[in-house]
Amino acid sequence: MPAFFEKERQKRGQIVSRGKIKGEREWYLLRNRVDEIEGDVAHEVELFELYKILDDYESVP
Repeated sequence: MPAFFEKERQKRGQIVSRGKIKGEREWYLLRNRVDEIEGDVAHEVELFELYKILDDYESVP
């Protein structure tokens, strides 16, 4: 796996562990992952976790 993708995976893991998005760049990183796995039942748990984090970020005024 190229280093770039590994770095993205690690950053996503940090965001998910924290449970909170700190800025727009992190939002795009998670949204990109959602686009990759949407509709794949093998990633259903991960998808719902990402949805929650994204929704929480988007609901902040």
